[in-house]
Amino acid sequence: MTQSTGFLDSVIENIPDMVFVKDAKTLRFVRFNRAGEEMLGYSRKDLLGKGDFDFFPREQAEYFVQKDRDVLANRRVVDIPEEPISTKYGIRYLHTKKIPVYGKDGQPLYLLGISEDITERKAIESERFSLVQEQLARSEAEKTAERLQFLAESSAVLSAGLDLVATLESFAKLVTANFADWCEVVLLAESDKRIEHFVIANADPEKVDWAKKAREAFQIDWDSDYGTAKVIRTGRPELVTHFKRGYLDDKVTDLGRREAVRLLGLHSVMLVPMTYQNRVIGVITLGRSDNPIEFNEFDLALAGDLSRRAALAVENARLFRQAQEASKAKSAFLANMSHEIRTPLGAMLGFGDLLHESELSPLQKKYVSTIMKNGRQLLRIVDEILDLAKVESDRIAVEEVEFSLSTLLEEVFSLLEVQARDKALAFRVNMAEDLPERLVTDPSRLRQILINVIGNAIKFTKEGHVEVEVEMHLQPDGKRQLEIHVNDTGIGISKSQREKLFQPFVQAESSTARRFGGTGLGLSLSRRMARLLGGDVVLGESDPQHGSKFVVTIGVRLPKAQIVPQAILREEPPRPETPEASFVKSVSHGKVLIVDDAADNRTLIHHYVARLGYEADTAETGRDAVYKALNGDYDVILMDVQMPEMDGFEAVHQLRAQDYSKPIVALTAHTMKGDRERCLQSGFDDFLGKPVDRDLLRRSLERHTTHIT
Repeated sequence: MTQSTGFLDSVIENIPDMVFVKDAKTLRFVRFNRAGEEMLGYSRKDLLGKGDFDFFPREQAEYFVQKDRDVLANRRVVDIPEEPISTKYGIRYLHTKKIPVYGKDGQPLYLLGISEDITERKAIESERFSLVQEQLARSEAEKTAERLQFLAESSAVLSAGLDLVATLESFAKLVTANFADWCEVVLLAESDKRIEHFVIANADPEKVDWAKKAREAFQIDWDSDYGTAKVIRTGRPELVTHFKRGYLDDKVTDLGRREAVRLLGLHSVMLVPMTYQNRVIGVITLGRSDNPIEFNEFDLALAGDLSRRAALAVENARLFRQAQEASKAKSAFLANMSHEIRTPLGAMLGFGDLLHESELSPLQKKYVSTIMKNGRQLLRIVDEILDLAKVESDRIAVEEVEFSLSTLLEEVFSLLEVQARDKALAFRVNMAEDLPERLVTDPSRLRQILINVIGNAIKFTKEGHVEVEVEMHLQPDGKRQLEIHVNDTGIGISKSQREKLFQPFVQAESSTARRFGGTGLGLSLSRRMARLLGGDVVLGESDPQHGSKFVVTIGVRLPKAQIVPQAILREEPPRPETPEASFVKSVSHGKVLIVDDAADNRTLIHHYVARLGYEADTAETGRDAVYKALNGDYDVILMDVQMPEMDGFEAVHQLRAQDYSKPIVALTAHTMKGDRERCLQSGFDDFLGKPVDRDLLRRSLERHTTHIT
């Protein structure tokens, strides 16, 4: 027995952990091993017979005593994973187990404690934890930086332009390049619950094409309890971390729609509402298929941020569109007001002028002069008010510049040759031998037109060639016109598609947009600019699958140094005009057709023309004017612009379309900035504003009738 006790004492004494024994009644130490002495910094002599209050701070001592009493009262072992303890060497951290030791009568006699010093381990773990936290913080900072960078790029794309569809397409492409494999943006109309636009982006073009067809085939079921309809209805996002087995079968009852979703191959999806002023204006759907990482709540928060930015961009684009429409409406109102005010005012001043020339008493002439003076003052005030309130909108500025035609064509050819070479297309430019080296027009607009039209030919030609022929013609009116023929062996255009060809934002067919991309603005802008330059862009001929031929015409001039002077054999020196002479001029000066819907204006201009020695005829509408011009023999047409049924622009267009080459002078109350240019670009030969200046009218008629003998 003595030997066993000695062995047990030796084991306890040499255990590296602190071992202590307390009396169950007094909780005073009755035994300590060497490890305990070293750990606490007290000798065994100092420890034995003492309690916790003799060595430790009161708060610690109370905690130790309470734990001891719990062990003894509950007769169970207590494991304390970590507790701080004050020693002579400072605070140490112990992992302690306290065990009740019972006597023969079953009552606790002692409390045995075994404490492992875990201070160093805790320090290492703390350091490791700090390193992990630091790494996590660094990783989180990097993610935050990437997120901020992505959001910044998204904001830049969304604010880069105000073309709504183009902006959303660029945004969707950015999202799929940085965040998701799939992005669909569905935009609702402003007035009702229907889809106004939708754009889709994916790294796989085939999936994009297929998904657009699927979206067109399967319209939104507004009563659905999942997907886009639910998000629009509730305004709350949806996150499907992973499409679990049977998810689609439970949610999507329509077999075709279910198969369409399955073919997309998505395994993780988010749908976030685009909300503006508490109103859902659309939904952004993001999906992952090739990326194995599933979306999480962090991604959902980021998607929500993206949707808010996209919603703001959409509303900005809509506000800009509304502003443009308001600007156009304001311009139209001002132009109409100009016409409505100046037309009766012109008649008043004109008849006042005629009255002033008649036989009147001095007092009557004074009265008429007063009326004329105040009328002209009123006209100046109207002009000033309109000039102050004029709105420039929907106009493209053009200029006339001398340039080298061969250099410009070479620049265009060099720019587009790369695209043709990439598609293995034969690309040729043939210039007529008699083309002048230098011309006068707007070279930047001409370059833009050619790049659009020829670029289109290359884009829609899969194999074969694109050939450009350049020549110049002298028109019957003496003007020169540059003519460019663009021939290709591309997809061609059917008769049904031609009606949409030059409409802005519209392509000939929706499948064309899907296959080749683009906004549908190229031809529309090209035609508009060509017409501003005195020409046009037209589809000459086209055969589906066999190619197309576009003809670009541009009005040009030769530089002064290249113009060959021609003797003007029939021009007579101007003769002094007298009031008496204006009454005796022969009708041989020419015959004039006066077109105006206002009877007073027809009567007034008829008086003016007759007094200038011309024979005059009248027409009330543009339709009457076209009929009379084509069936009569008029030397000049004085055409009002704003008329009911058919206005002056349409009348001129129809006449020019039927090869009517006689001079047509715009005689109109539209005198706002740009009206003269618009008239001249629309086929009029001259422009006279109302109220009519009789001297300007005389000079215009003489200028356009000098050929009459």
